[in-house]
Amino acid sequence: ALQFSQLTRLRTLSLAWFAFASPEGYAPLATLPALCQLALQEASHVPACLSRLTQLESLSVWNERMMGDDAGAAVIESALMGLRQLTSLSLCRVQGLRRLGRPGLAGQPHLRSLVWWPSAGEPAPLLGGAWLAGALA
Repeated sequence: ALQFSQLTRLRTLSLAWFAFASPEGYAPLATLPALCQLALQEASHVPACLSRLTQLESLSVWNERMMGDDAGAAVIESALMGLRQLTSLSLCRVQGLRRLGRPGLAGQPHLRSLVWWPSAGEPAPLLGGAWLAGALA
């Protein structure tokens, strides 16, 4: 059987309607040293290992059914501070992610593309910063 750890040159991974029993189920993602693009669509959880994927250049999370609480949103907000290679970030309809801005976005020196689409009915300010002024470096 193929193991994630054997995919040492895998650069792009898209998981749609993927279900693990817990956020820790995604731990094998951290064994992919070349992974630079990750897309999660309607996943069961935000991967607990997200903050360890420091080589990511592109992260896309589209999810209306993910977790019923704010746990996944907190994982994303925390992980953004360490994902400093991101050039593209797309966060669409992630339950519990009510705001996006500092400190997570402030620490993104390479960010060129940002998609922010909050869940329906949730207040969703995009906090001020260089990304609003067109001054992303």
